[in-house]
Amino acid sequence: MKTVLRLTALALPLSLSACTTMAINMMVPTIEKLSSVGFQKTDMEYVGTAMPASILQLEGMLTLSPKNARLAKIVAEAKCGYAFGWIEPKDPQRAAEYYVEAKDLALRALYDSNKKYRKAIDAGKPIHEAIDAIDDADAVPLLFQVANCWGNWLNVNKSDMSALFKVPALMASMYKILELDPSYFYGSIYMVFGAMYAAMPEMAGGGVERARACFDKALEASEGKFLLVHYMIAQSYATVLKDLSETDLFNPDKPFVRPELAAKLDKRQMLRVVPCGVTEKPTPRDMTGAQIFDEMMRYIEETPATIEPNLALANTMAKDKAATLKSQRDEYFFD
Repeated sequence: MKTVLRLTALALPLSLSACTTMAINMMVPTIEKLSSVGFQKTDMEYVGTAMPASILQLEGMLTLSPKNARLAKIVAEAKCGYAFGWIEPKDPQRAAEYYVEAKDLALRALYDSNKKYRKAIDAGKPIHEAIDAIDDADAVPLLFQVANCWGNWLNVNKSDMSALFKVPALMASMYKILELDPSYFYGSIYMVFGAMYAAMPEMAGGGVERARACFDKALEASEGKFLLVHYMIAQSYATVLKDLSETDLFNPDKPFVRPELAAKLDKRQMLRVVPCGVTEKPTPRDMTGAQIFDEMMRYIEETPATIEPNLALANTMAKDKAATLKSQRDEYFFD
């Protein structure tokens, strides 16, 4: 009898733990719907005040159900978004810590939820090779969090040369999203590529032409409703052009990839050779960086944040960041 009681005493906590995990897992669809409500708000102070407590509660739930990939994605998205919108403007290095935590959460969730990624990691493959093994579009939401959070971290630490060692894994996640579902979250991956190409010299595979090609795709995919794209064009592209125009800097005689080579590439190879899968170079505009900057600022100011309800918060954030960037205009242009 004593043995039975001991076994019962041992089994009870395990049973309660299993019930708790099951209850949390059942709540995740509701949590996803509640999270979408926050995306539709336009009061950044209101949302920003509520987010720390919400994140803490979500982290507690994830502790009780650590292998729930959907919940991990929600937590990673919340931490990364909070860091980008509210922490980075005041304390970039503290924001960088949030980015790392969010990125690690997304990678752990990928390990728990994707067999091919897990198999590659268990075999000792580096992260970028493990990501390359993924062939399931269901992994895209987590891959996007990896790319978004890691990209934000690199942006904060771009003066740190050791940060370059993180680029292969970031690029792998970006290419994989392009391959599996480039339309995810209003085609945001094109915006990420545009910012990356704008920051890289042409000899390293970047340059303004490649950046413009990807930003054009981002504008097309979002139908002009995602104001963060316009902000990134102003912040990362127009400021590189400065007071020169696209006609001054573009080289129309040099293709992205030779036509005879392009004909031999499959879709997957093309995405890795040609910026965002675009084979035709964009037509240069006789507009200076300053003029493009002003056009983007004007569009952001005149377009209501609620033009796309599910982007209301992100668009409000873009408006807030654009106002700060506009106040710094004289630091970039001399017209």
